[in-house]
Amino acid sequence: MSIACWSVGEGPPIIISHNFSLSHAELEWEIPLLRGFYTALGAHHQVIRFDPRMGGVSDQTVPSLTLDAMCLDVDAVAAEFGYDVFSLMGVSVMGAVAIEYAATRPERVSALILCDPLIAVGDSLAGEVLRGSAALTEATSADYSTEVFASMWYGEDETDITKRITAAAYERVDAILPAVLSWDASARLDEVRAPTLVIAATSTVAGDPEHARRIAATLPDTRLVRLEGRHAPYYVDQMAAIDAITRHLGGSGFEPPLTGGVQAVVFTDIVGSTEHTNVVGDAVAREEARGIEVLIHEKAKANNGRLVKHLGDGSLLVFDSPTSAVAFAVDLQTEMRKTELALRVGLAVGEPIEEDEDLHGAVVNLAARIVAEAEPGQVLVSDAARQLLVGKPYTFEPVGSRYVKGFDDAIALYEVARRS
Repeated sequence: MSIACWSVGEGPPIIISHNFSLSHAELEWEIPLLRGFYTALGAHHQVIRFDPRMGGVSDQTVPSLTLDAMCLDVDAVAAEFGYDVFSLMGVSVMGAVAIEYAATRPERVSALILCDPLIAVGDSLAGEVLRGSAALTEATSADYSTEVFASMWYGEDETDITKRITAAAYERVDAILPAVLSWDASARLDEVRAPTLVIAATSTVAGDPEHARRIAATLPDTRLVRLEGRHAPYYVDQMAAIDAITRHLGGSGFEPPLTGGVQAVVFTDIVGSTEHTNVVGDAVAREEARGIEVLIHEKAKANNGRLVKHLGDGSLLVFDSPTSAVAFAVDLQTEMRKTELALRVGLAVGEPIEEDEDLHGAVVNLAARIVAEAEPGQVLVSDAARQLLVGKPYTFEPVGSRYVKGFDDAIALYEVARRS
């Protein structure tokens, strides 16, 4: 039997077992929220992801789908990458597999991470949803039921991609569903010795709040984290999820400290978000915004920047050099042109003050004023930033001087583009 797997990043290993409905070792890289989670976590760890038997692009004809058999897949993946000890993450129904594995192989699991976990799938709220979706498949076309399932579980904005993945799972629903609904690792909870982190989304059908509470109450060394969203760890506040995971695994948290001195402060702002929300609805708009937040974080990390915070429709970031900040902004706008939404980006340089994990000072205020002056799709920078970027591969078109609130003198602004 063959198991499809990949790895990304460097550091202590984490093996992730995803639920069948969104497990596809190839197509998952087309989903920004999944790709962003894996690459961000890969900054601290070697992330190892695999499709379980009969999932994604792993073998489709298998002799067994019992919990014991599913644990053999984890053994095979660990052996492939040469690890005897590792952290193990189970998502949704794979929470039962992760608990079974940690209980029966305690010497191998250094830490356990459970995201929207199910320990007795058939008795859970999600089990009822699974039985209902199976009935829908029998009563309607597979394409329709798959689209309903994908949008309910993961959000309308990525239905086209998730539909391609869930469609593959639905082709095997007659074999997968009875096995999954029979999984019950409840009796194993007392046998788990690994420190455990449980991440639960607040409004999910992929998990079950009662299961999360039960795990946290039963396991001797467990921390429960609740995050706003519909499916952990991907469709929630990912930065909070990754911070919780890295701290659980002995790290100092996700964000690196500021180095001080002259830095570049960047604000982004989604254009017309209120009007767009009125058209598509709150749920879809929030999923789209979360996708942009992940993209912003991806591009910031790639350019040695740090996300300070999200501000409703915008974000505040800081970079140790204006070159990195402009590279981030230009790359971000290039990616945003592939979407239906638009961003404004404003950049200023100076010496911000860091306090209580936030940024303060005149340079922060100036960057906020600059982004407000930008047109959709523009990257605007102050004259001081432009002067520090002399000789770099960018063009700077003057857009005039503006009087902005809080500053006595007019501020000369420039639009930035990568030199062709």
